[in-house]
Amino acid sequence: MFERADEMRPVGAIIGVAANAARGLERIGLGDIVEQACIPVQRLDYLNWRGRRLTHMPIQEVARELGTRTFIALRADVQLGMYEALPDGVVRLGSEFVGFEQDDAGVTARFADGREERAAVLIGADGIQSAARQQLLGDEPRYSGYSGWRGVAPMDPQPLEPGLAKQVLGRGKTFGAFGLTKGRVYWWASARMDSGLGDSPAGRKNDVRESFRGAPELVQTIVDATPEDAILRNDIYDRPPVERWGEGRVTLIGDAGHAATPNTGEGGSQALLDGVVLAESLAGSPLEDRAAVDAALRTFEAEAIPRTADVVNRAKEIGTFIHLQNPAAALMRDLVFYRATPQRIWRKRAAVYLEAAR
Repeated sequence: MFERADEMRPVGAIIGVAANAARGLERIGLGDIVEQACIPVQRLDYLNWRGRRLTHMPIQEVARELGTRTFIALRADVQLGMYEALPDGVVRLGSEFVGFEQDDAGVTARFADGREERAAVLIGADGIQSAARQQLLGDEPRYSGYSGWRGVAPMDPQPLEPGLAKQVLGRGKTFGAFGLTKGRVYWWASARMDSGLGDSPAGRKNDVRESFRGAPELVQTIVDATPEDAILRNDIYDRPPVERWGEGRVTLIGDAGHAATPNTGEGGSQALLDGVVLAESLAGSPLEDRAAVDAALRTFEAEAIPRTADVVNRAKEIGTFIHLQNPAAALMRDLVFYRATPQRIWRKRAAVYLEAAR
């Protein structure tokens, strides 16, 4: 296993861990990560720009009725937990993958420092800017039309109990926050803008403050509590669904195959599930047999591509909807879709989300 980073350190945002992904971790002996790092999601409150609650999605309540759960966790807690469960030497750090060649007997992976490594199968898990995908498909990520910030704020008192979330809807922008454990709040924010603008000279914290000036006090309080160096900034892209991810002895998983915008919080959970399902597909295949490996990888893709395409498409639709800029359209969104929708409909939406994640 080869990793571009020179060291494993806490990075990234939160990750949604749906019931199917949690069960996948349990199937491979990593159930402790679910219990120790994951927080059951309670409820998501939607607020307008003035801070008035429009409605809520009763996730925990519906989950209990369905006999399931869905979680959030800091990505670093899950990632480092999985890393620490591996034997020493399995992960080779400081290895930047740049391309591959395959033949009937195996695959040769090439790295930026000139090294080559030989194996029976190549799994491209190299992110949204995947070199493996570029060689296989030659396509490019799709810009969403909005850029985002995220961070973790230590807060005392903590404004949101663990598992409770609030999301503020503005014109062309949104801000959300999740309560974590240990007095921490994870937050994310996004706003419509051209790609590639980067940070202003005033810094990221000031950029968020200015972008969300006039938002409810909760927004400014959380941002103010976040250290400048703990705020991440990224233009937001996704990967449109395709009919195949690989060929022969090669396939893709995670963001390399199906990067989604973060609007449904399912991308990381789908990546976890990819790893489990792919491992199970390959488990009974003789790796020296190219036809058997090819069949196992294509069987994995036949299950994973439709599953993840639905997530990518729904996340794109929701992202477009919550970033409406036209004042009249944004007002109608708030009053009709959110405030006027009966709670029984929100319960059904929660059930659809939870059922999809079972």
